[in-house]
Amino acid sequence: MDHEEAQSLVAKTLSLSDADETEVLLAGENEDLTRFSDNAISQNVSRSTVELTVKVHLGSKVGRATTDKFDRESLKRVVANAKKIAAQQNDNLELLPLYLL
Repeated sequence: MDHEEAQSLVAKTLSLSDADETEVLLAGENEDLTRFSDNAISQNVSRSTVELTVKVHLGSKVGRATTDKFDRESLKRVVANAKKIAAQQNDNLELLPLYLL
């Protein structure tokens, strides 16, 4: 995923949220594994993953949800799940806003 695709994905996710505050974190990781047997490579595996985490504030309640699927329905679902989780939390009177102006 290049920089423009990442920005577009984050902007699309933010547009789907009507929470008081919303934060979107997009994180990618590359993992490589090489196994040796009898001084020779017996297995070589490489994997790339990208995850999107949505954090919402509903008043003084917080919810987070994560997905690795980026179609519109999955993005709607992850935002909705974060809101459902926040709605079930107790009020946190010490909660700070995501961004101080």
